[in-house]
Amino acid sequence: MNNRRPGAPWLAIAFCCLPLLCASCGRSGEANIPPITDDPRFSKARMADFPRLLPAYGVAMEHGSHLDWEVNVEAEDSRYLRRGLPCAAERLPSGAKSGCQVEQILRNASEETGQAIAWLKPTGDGAKISRGEFVSAEIRAGGRRALAVPDAAILVKNGTSFIIVKNDGTGKEEYRVEPVGTGAESRDVVEITSGNVRAGDWVMVDGGIGLIHPGFKQAAD
Repeated sequence: MNNRRPGAPWLAIAFCCLPLLCASCGRSGEANIPPITDDPRFSKARMADFPRLLPAYGVAMEHGSHLDWEVNVEAEDSRYLRRGLPCAAERLPSGAKSGCQVEQILRNASEETGQAIAWLKPTGDGAKISRGEFVSAEIRAGGRRALAVPDAAILVKNGTSFIIVKNDGTGKEEYRVEPVGTGAESRDVVEITSGNVRAGDWVMVDGGIGLIHPGFKQAAD
């Protein structure tokens, strides 16, 4: 069987016969129909290490006798803030990148939102900053463990992410399609934040759509 026949007919079949996975798309949004095969490949969902990155946004302001970036940090992230944490900053609108570190923290700076304020000190070649320049930063606050699947296992349809899970043999269906929430990405794996999948489950990373939708496979033969 030719896995990918040229021309529009099989693509038309794909979109009419795959109501759920008719457009297996990457995060760029481009259509990417997985190859049809009788030998799909699987990989296990597992716990993986992800960096804990705290987003922060602010502006360069006088802090004592010098200029620092004064940034806001969301309330749920503020508990991870520590003096001396490293960070990476992007100056706006130039887009220039600079290293930095957390110099001082004011927790619960806003009674209404619970946001914290942190003062970031530029380091290295980016140590010189200009008053009033805006900055977007990520503060690296250690790491965390989270459930993850390979990037290739994620299929996207109309903005919703799905994975194909191999059942444990107790049900009638060999495979099931599960909607999932996704989070951070690290080393070709994607964090799973919600959905009916556990560490140790086998998830499809290549092919096999014809096994789930036999009509599509037969039409493509």
